[in-house]
Amino acid sequence: MRRLVIALSMSLVSGADARAAGDLGYPGSALKEFERGRLPSFEQAPPLDLGPSAGATAREPEKSPTYEEYLANCFVRVGGRVLVSGPCRILREKDKSVTFELTDKPLVVSFQRSRTWTATLGDRELGKVYKRGDCWGGKGVYACDRGKAAERR
Repeated sequence: MRRLVIALSMSLVSGADARAAGDLGYPGSALKEFERGRLPSFEQAPPLDLGPSAGATAREPEKSPTYEEYLANCFVRVGGRVLVSGPCRILREKDKSVTFELTDKPLVVSFQRSRTWTATLGDRELGKVYKRGDCWGGKGVYACDRGKAAERR
């Protein structure tokens, strides 16, 4: 009984699929090959189209750099102690982080979400800070990037 149901369903599906196969752009005989268990071999496969549309499109490089490094007029105070008030090197990752290169260890101010940033001095977490203009401030932390310093020659 089970074989009869399978045979009937295969014949009904095969006929419908064979008619619909032509509508999909491949010959109906292709379905017959799969029913019989014969799969086309690699040698019978059509050649690849290596025309201009077949290759991957090259990406254009980003127009603006993601990182910017410059010498700036800085002010950094942590725990009531002024760490720098003058020129320091700054590394900015656009809209993500600002690193103040200090003599001992860097102060990294990283964007979290909305208006919230976090400050880290070396490996010590300093907590949340908030940006106002070119400065970041929070409990015990205040850091400013007051613009690019004039390069001495």
